[in-house]
Amino acid sequence: RIELATESNGQTTWADIEYIPMRLPTGELDGFVAVTTDITERRREEARLHGLSQTDALTGLLNRAGFEQRVTSHLSSGEPEPVALMYIDLDRFKAVNDTHGHAAGDAVLRQVARRMVRRVRPTDTIARLGGDEFALFLPGLVDAAQLARIGRQIIEDLSQPIDIGDGKTATIGASAGGVAGQVDRERWAGTL
Repeated sequence: RIELATESNGQTTWADIEYIPMRLPTGELDGFVAVTTDITERRREEARLHGLSQTDALTGLLNRAGFEQRVTSHLSSGEPEPVALMYIDLDRFKAVNDTHGHAAGDAVLRQVARRMVRRVRPTDTIARLGGDEFALFLPGLVDAAQLARIGRQIIEDLSQPIDIGDGKTATIGASAGGVAGQVDRERWAGTL
């Protein structure tokens, strides 16, 4: 049994192919019959569910599991690589939720995600770990001063008023901490 993907006009089609042996009355192999089943929809649904399991539905960022997988995959060579990790915790977020409601809190989280995405490189990885906690993985960055500068810029971006709807704004803050250095897959395990 094998699964086979074919591509035509930019569309991928998946097939499950099962080979069934045909035997003579003596038990000797006479040939095979191939039974092919189109499993394209099943594979698409599996991919969709996998994406949902790796992504924060509210912000569109990776979630903790997706972040761990992305970083582990990046460090798969086994050799130490220059990387930086930053942890960001929002300040006064609970007050926004308590005062203005969860819809306002959701608006804040979505805007925080957008602001962070604009601040980092396309090769960097951002995740919402849960609640009001975020993480950044910055491959190729080992300069602590540069990491501190990025952290300050993000904190500044997040301290600007955020539109929470109905003509209202909320002002939050953020605290950040980070580390930069040479890391391999083994040293990364369990960091978060």
